[in-house]
Amino acid sequence: MPVPSSVFSVLLMTADAGVQAQFKQAFRDASFTVVRDVAALRKEAARHQFDAVVVECRNTTDEVVALLEQIDPARTLIITGARTVLKKTAKTFQSLDSQNGHGPNQPK
Repeated sequence: MPVPSSVFSVLLMTADAGVQAQFKQAFRDASFTVVRDVAALRKEAARHQFDAVVVECRNTTDEVVALLEQIDPARTLIITGARTVLKKTAKTFQSLDSQNGHGPNQPK
């Protein structure tokens, strides 16, 4: 039986380097897997369990359907939205981090 990792793991689906950089800054100590499309999302989600999944939704709901087929929302933080929404969300996480002096995955 595999030993659970203490590292916070994030699956991030976006091709936008800015969104990737913002989430990596917001979750500095996390382990990131970055994918660019739904096929890669399905493949990674089937192979690994993630603590958080962030998906840039484009013009269809295929991304969300694929996500819910592979990820247990009772065990995983799921963030979905357009690129602008993801950028705003990452900035909010960064703001929270600077206000309380702790990263999102660090104990208080």
